[in-house]
Amino acid sequence: MLVVWRYSLVVCMLSLLAPAAASGIELDPDGLLSGVLGLDASVVWIDTTGDNTVLCTTYNPDPYSAGFEIRNLQNGEVERLSFDWDPAAHGWPGYYLGVPFLAKLSPDGRTIAVQHQLTTADPTESVIIDWTGQPSIVLSWNLDEGEITPLGVLRGADVARTMFTTDGHYLIADSVLDCDPDLASYQTCLDLIREQPYGESGWSRDYHGEVAWYRDVEVEGLPGLYYDTVTGAREIRKLPVDAPAKYIKCPYSDYVLLKKGWPSHHHQRSAGVKFGDLCSNELAGSFRYYGYPEYDWVNWVKSDAVLLKRDSDCTLGYVDGSSDPVANLDWKIYWWFMDDSYLFSTDGGETCRYGLINWDCYMPDVSRELPLPAHFLDEFIMVEYVPQVGLIIKGKAGEYEGRYLKLSVGPGLLLDSMLAVE
Repeated sequence: MLVVWRYSLVVCMLSLLAPAAASGIELDPDGLLSGVLGLDASVVWIDTTGDNTVLCTTYNPDPYSAGFEIRNLQNGEVERLSFDWDPAAHGWPGYYLGVPFLAKLSPDGRTIAVQHQLTTADPTESVIIDWTGQPSIVLSWNLDEGEITPLGVLRGADVARTMFTTDGHYLIADSVLDCDPDLASYQTCLDLIREQPYGESGWSRDYHGEVAWYRDVEVEGLPGLYYDTVTGAREIRKLPVDAPAKYIKCPYSDYVLLKKGWPSHHHQRSAGVKFGDLCSNELAGSFRYYGYPEYDWVNWVKSDAVLLKRDSDCTLGYVDGSSDPVANLDWKIYWWFMDDSYLFSTDGGETCRYGLINWDCYMPDVSRELPLPAHFLDEFIMVEYVPQVGLIIKGKAGEYEGRYLKLSVGPGLLLDSMLAVE
């Protein structure tokens, strides 16, 4: 089936497809780095289920064979999840379910947040499908009961970032329209937005003259859907962020870092960082740092702090607004694990270490250098840590492009033996 997409996200999906890695091939004599059983180029998104299995969003040449699987990364067992939801029976007459965009698993592993494309083209009859202007919908999928609940709708190419609060109580999705997730409410909402001035409240027109989120305009509060996983209540609130894709959620708390704190002009030599709280929907602290406005990268390294790197300088910034700049510290934090151990480099990627860090004096604590080539991890995307398995990484370019590998590091895999030795 020939399919034509005009969405940048799906184009990115296609660019991820590459020849699969040979499963189970050992790449390191000590077994530190190896292939991942059962993961190949058809797997687009991965989320851990809390044990040695992962939830996979798959993509195939026939988009309607895309779906979700639970894969055991130790023995290769695959459980195909049956996703059965008919838009026409839930307020979308004449619509069919299209390609899944993404899936996010709740902390307890029992609820999946899914964003699915909707289309008026019958997939059983159409040869070419034009996705331009088609809405998409965010769904909550309860794996225990098999119940699928529509939560929110998005216009056109907008992609919702879905996340759960750390206690799993709320499922949050940004960029959704302030309407019920049915066709009549969706059309009414679009009509109201079309009557607003250009750029009002962050909504605007795309190049087709249709309604879309105007991503270059920062507004006070991005619309966000809050779904109570206990009571089933849904509410649209203003998130403490300015625009889609411009914030990073802490993996172990409900704080978010705004990538762009406040506008900086070319003649200024300082920039700002702000933090938001997803539970209170309020901005938390903020701080300025001096030098050139842009930083190279930023990572959460504590439940209330991020590490910003610019050239060879680092700043540890806290949610309360305090900061601790350190000069000539060429660190990289590749992954922060749940037990406060880290995969990191203290020399810009020349060497790689795993272990603990003393943030009071910016020194590695109990740690070990890993036998990896210089800048090896710079060529990979850090995908997900899977307990009992290791850190799953995916090649960005070169020999390992599109390949999933695993590093046998993480709580219970390497640190325990290190502590016993030292």
